[in-house]
Amino acid sequence: MSMKYRFFFLLLTAIWLFAGVSNAQAQQENVNNLAADDRVVMPPISEPIPDTQEIRKRFATESHVNRPNIREVFELRQRRFTVQRFEGLAGLPPFILDNSGSITLFRYERGGEVLVLQPVHTTRGDIVYKNDRGMVVLKLRRVGGATVFMRPKSRGIVAWSTGQGSNIGPPTVSLRQMTRVLRRIANDLAQKLGQDIEISVRGANEENAWIFLDTANNVRIGVYRYLRNNRKNQTLRDLSRIEIFAANELVSSMDDGVLKLEIIPGEGYFGRMSSFQIQYSLFGNQSVIDGLPAAIDQNDLVAEFGLPENMLLLEGTNTVSQTIEP
Repeated sequence: MSMKYRFFFLLLTAIWLFAGVSNAQAQQENVNNLAADDRVVMPPISEPIPDTQEIRKRFATESHVNRPNIREVFELRQRRFTVQRFEGLAGLPPFILDNSGSITLFRYERGGEVLVLQPVHTTRGDIVYKNDRGMVVLKLRRVGGATVFMRPKSRGIVAWSTGQGSNIGPPTVSLRQMTRVLRRIANDLAQKLGQDIEISVRGANEENAWIFLDTANNVRIGVYRYLRNNRKNQTLRDLSRIEIFAANELVSSMDDGVLKLEIIPGEGYFGRMSSFQIQYSLFGNQSVIDGLPAAIDQNDLVAEFGLPENMLLLEGTNTVSQTIEP
């Protein structure tokens, strides 16, 4: 290599080294300036890099915050509707679950008995609803959907919410209507049992007549259900009189052919016994549910209010006695 080219190569090398040293000095000056600024504190070089998972937890993205999961969607829906209507599979009739008041009410949409259910919250977030005999009637899942149990130890029938339902409120019943329908209930029971039945009511007035009538109807439903499940024993010879009267606590007893039912009119549906509890009082701890949907019976109490007088006053010796207390 000639001296000319060797000199040119050394010159380029010197220029490159000088540029590198100048750049390093400039970066160091920038670092010193930032460190001298009171508003910025430079971490030491040995400080570890922050965990990205921790940053993600502390600073969630807006899309993650505003995007509810499927469980939250169903929970919001359930909170929005205090009265829900449900439909189900396998011919299950639509039913109403009413949480608008202090107690939970259950009734099939086409009619039947109104059940007072006790909610039990499970560890998985589901809600199990039991009747006054401790039987599971309904299971409401935390992610939506429900299961209806029509007999003990059954696998249940799947149902789903269709949205807002109609409130289950007590019917408006006058004393005259109560007396008319009670007479029909007495005659229905007499025909089923083959013996005369008398119904006695004490403490009814225009405001609470409906609950006395509802209690008598639950007696009828309980007797009918028992007869469906015990076809070999179609009679109940001991029953001759049903007494329903206002009291301060729920009590039922069967003595000398008289079924005594104490109810609490001021507590609404919660102040009377279901047909399952009445059936237990009459027949003991025997089969209480058959294959039919719970609380559905051929007799719909509300539908009977509109029947003409000649259909309610049947021939027979069955009577209804009533004492009105001030």
